[in-house]
Amino acid sequence: MIASAYTYVLIGCVWFGLGLGNVTSLPPLIAQAEFRRTDVPRVVALVTSVSQAGYAFAPTIFALIVTATGPTGLFATAAVVQLAAAATLCSIGRNVPAHTLQSETTS
Repeated sequence: MIASAYTYVLIGCVWFGLGLGNVTSLPPLIAQAEFRRTDVPRVVALVTSVSQAGYAFAPTIFALIVTATGPTGLFATAAVVQLAAAATLCSIGRNVPAHTLQSETTS
């Protein structure tokens, strides 16, 4: 028996809802590696709140861009945002926290 499209959508939604993945596990791991122990809870809370705001407003922003410029404009906007993020990361460099340097020298 072939399942209906509704069944596949329902199964996909259940699997998506059950998956915790990178959204919940990656920010705390990065925060633990990059920040002092006392700053980790605050950093994780900030990252979570910013990502939730992005999840909430992204569909509206995408719709506004597509309405204003069409699908090609959405692709171009995404490319410009990616390039700007990469340029920002390259220009600021990587600062190694002092506590990381101390733990490496004492080990």
